[in-house]
Amino acid sequence: RGLLKYDYFGGLTLSAGTVFDVTGDPRYPNNPDWTAFIPGFDSRLIFPDDSHTGYGDHITGFFVPPTNGNYMFYIKSDDASQFFMNPNGSDPAGSTFQMEETGCCHGFSANPSPQPLALTNGQLYYVETIHKEGGGGDYVQVAAKLDSDPANPDSLLPIPPSMVGILA
Repeated sequence: RGLLKYDYFGGLTLSAGTVFDVTGDPRYPNNPDWTAFIPGFDSRLIFPDDSHTGYGDHITGFFVPPTNGNYMFYIKSDDASQFFMNPNGSDPAGSTFQMEETGCCHGFSANPSPQPLALTNGQLYYVETIHKEGGGGDYVQVAAKLDSDPANPDSLLPIPPSMVGILA
C-alpha cells in the first residue's frame, strides 16, 4: 500500500504532442529509461519543478477505495495525458479508457470520468496514466471523490498514498 510505479521515457520530442508519442516509442511499455515508485497519484513527487522537457511517463498500480460508493475520477496535466482503469478489479487487461487532458493545464473539473463507478472498500482496481511532456510545466495528477461529495473537483488534491498500491 502507498506506492504507484512510475516509468520514465526520455528523449521524446519537445513539442507538446500526444500520448501516442509515448505509446509509439519502441521502449514503451516494457523498457523505460528508469523506474521509480511514488507515494500518491502525482508526478510532482518525481519532478517537483518544471525543468524537465521531452519525456513521457507511465504510472501504474491500484486504486483502493476507503469506503464503498460511487467514485468520480479527474485528471489534469501539462501536457497531454490519459487515464485508464479496470472498474471491475485488479486485472490490467480489463482496463478501459476513462478520460484525458488533450493539451495543458485545465483544472480537475475539466476532465472527469464519464460516469461514477461503483467501487468496494478495500478492493484493488487497476489504474494507469500515460503522459507526454513537451516543454514548460511537468506534471500529471489524478484525483477521486465520492459522487455524493459536494466538493468542487478543482479543490481536490491528487489521490494520496492511503488510496493506492502496487504488487511487490
